[in-house]
Amino acid sequence: MRRSFVAALGTALFLLASAVWAGAPNVPVLNWFPCPGVAPGPECAIAQVPLDYDEPMGAQTYVVLARYPAADQANRIGSVFVNFGGPGISGVNRLLSGFGQTMASLLQGRFDVVSFDPRGVGYSDPLQCFETEEQRAAYLAGLPSFPYLDEQERHYFEVASGLAPICLERGQPIVSHMSTADVARDMDLLRQAVGDERMTYLGFSYGSYLGNTYANMFPDKVRALVIDGVLDPLIWTIGRQIASDRVAVQAVADEFNRLCDEAAAISPALCPMSGPEGAAATFDSLAEALKGTPILL
Repeated sequence: MRRSFVAALGTALFLLASAVWAGAPNVPVLNWFPCPGVAPGPECAIAQVPLDYDEPMGAQTYVVLARYPAADQANRIGSVFVNFGGPGISGVNRLLSGFGQTMASLLQGRFDVVSFDPRGVGYSDPLQCFETEEQRAAYLAGLPSFPYLDEQERHYFEVASGLAPICLERGQPIVSHMSTADVARDMDLLRQAVGDERMTYLGFSYGSYLGNTYANMFPDKVRALVIDGVLDPLIWTIGRQIASDRVAVQAVADEFNRLCDEAAAISPALCPMSGPEGAAATFDSLAEALKGTPILL
């Protein structure tokens, strides 16, 4: 899908660039086209937005978005914008991979379901930290998805902390304009571009921080905002999210075990994990058993 999408993107960008002039409006004009490489139904578009919002008529960048149009156009309410988190998850790919169709059905066909690749990500003027995909793969070779062993932590930290200088030294214009505030400003332009008076938004994980940021920057432009997997905005902003994660995981596990035991006291069927010694003991016993005899899927 990516190759056909990139080809279509190149054509659309050429047409977009030819329409740019000094007095172009700030609100993007969206020319929707069938998303390439997927079954008929979803539509894609490219929005031109300022690279630097301090100079809105200066250099431009672009944001790629996708939508499942409302099936019930006669009773259509508006658009629901979705961010899947990361930061850095491709909203376009995730929307087109089944979520958009499911969400549209849950909303009874009365909303367009819209997502986008945030600036610098995926199809949206992506930040390129390596010359080739092979170089990227070589840099990340052997790195676990998450360092669950003590001996993995130092290497994981060194590789992750070394990535930012590699990206910065390439001098790409987008690298200085990828803040959450920039993405929130893009969202407000996209809201206007789809014709919604106010924003209806669903955000997961980092998307909760983006939603909170949007609501604080444009408080009178929010119709409805739902956030799931909520991040502490202060901890995220000061770069202490990883410390919070380590504490929070144990806190969540402890609370689950407590609630499980509480429910089992009413009826064992409500939480079978709570055995004679409690849910925590059951978990520990299961973990030890799996260390000795792993289950291979």
